[in-house]
Amino acid sequence: MATENTSIYTADDQLVEYRYKIESVFILIKDESFEIPAERVIKWKIDADYEQATFPVFGINILLESSRYYKIISNRNDVRFKIRFQSYNHDKHTEHDSLMKDCINEEFKLYIEDYNSDYEANLKKEINNSLNKEEDVNELDGLQNEVEFFLFKSYVTGMRSTINTVFNYCNLTTAIAYLLNRAGVKNTLLSPLDNTKVYDSIVIPPLTVDKALRFLNNNFGFHKYGTMIFFDLYRNYIIDYKERCSAWEPDEITNVIICVLDKTENGTYQPGGILKINDNKNYYYNVSSDVITINSKSITSNLITGTDAVSIDSQNSSTENISSNSKVIDSNNTTVLFNDLSNPYMATAYTMMQYSNSTIISLATEGIDIKHFTPNKSFKFIFQDASLNNKYNGVYRLVRSIYSFNKNGDYFLLTAALSFKRIDGFDTNENGES
Repeated sequence: MATENTSIYTADDQLVEYRYKIESVFILIKDESFEIPAERVIKWKIDADYEQATFPVFGINILLESSRYYKIISNRNDVRFKIRFQSYNHDKHTEHDSLMKDCINEEFKLYIEDYNSDYEANLKKEINNSLNKEEDVNELDGLQNEVEFFLFKSYVTGMRSTINTVFNYCNLTTAIAYLLNRAGVKNTLLSPLDNTKVYDSIVIPPLTVDKALRFLNNNFGFHKYGTMIFFDLYRNYIIDYKERCSAWEPDEITNVIICVLDKTENGTYQPGGILKINDNKNYYYNVSSDVITINSKSITSNLITGTDAVSIDSQNSSTENISSNSKVIDSNNTTVLFNDLSNPYMATAYTMMQYSNSTIISLATEGIDIKHFTPNKSFKFIFQDASLNNKYNGVYRLVRSIYSFNKNGDYFLLTAALSFKRIDGFDTNENGES
């Protein structure tokens, strides 16, 4: 089997695994506050679907007395969780640990979709009866039930508030800033918009703020090749879908290079992050080929649905033809889009999405730094197998991450399921007809 030279690890580098710890968990109910001992946090999970959702799903499992659990549920609208998670890297060779750094240090609210007070009352009674006691147990060494809470950032309440307004002589950047400020949202990475037009009037119908943002994007278009809108646990994204990395924080690493090594060819193979001296622009990560799944259906999907599109603008009686120059058998199908909106990027965004759907890489791994795996970064995959490298070497965007943190001794080990879509190699031929 032909192989590529994917050796990026040198004797001067650190091969590390990232580990996580609970620094503190406080539960605040109105004016009352109590701390949950770190050892009573069993696990937590973060599920972020950057394409299909707007907010992540954040769940935490805690051992809790039934009385406190009942009190939390009874005061569900007034409960806040103050949570601080920290991470550090563990050198796999020297066994040394780095200093701790904050991973999440935020306040959350409780999400309960369905609440049944009779059920909760019966549950409490059943627990008390099982103890043959009239009073519930509150001591730390008493009854401990493992319960799961789903939490969300406090600004989600503002995002779900309804807005109905009219912007006069306004561009989309100003409209976005107004909506985010109205919802109390901060720390947002915004890619420079392709649409810089100043509109005489933009009417926002009665919508929640998160839906108003998507209304603006769908109707007027933020970026030529589509926009990813997502409000994460520690920062938020309104970013250009096609560009490699168009919005980042100061000193943020913007490129992640993932080396896919053939385990059978590497007797000394070790997975993990690679910290290189004097390289503050790239983050490197080793994975084995047996944890990678590639879903490549470019020719099949191109034949069935096509990646070419023609947009018919009913407002100005014009058409626009977009060809992605993708691989096809014989000829490609073309999708006809009827554009009843004022979005000039409908066809290009559609063809970009179809193109990225044709090559998806799924990766299962552990011990990564979640701050390095964010949707605004560029992910470069390099395969040791030359045949795979010729087909799939390229730049990808993170579109889904599922993080599970489980106890492993005195720390939590992260297992991650990640999905990436290819964004490089997309080239269009565009022509408009009136």
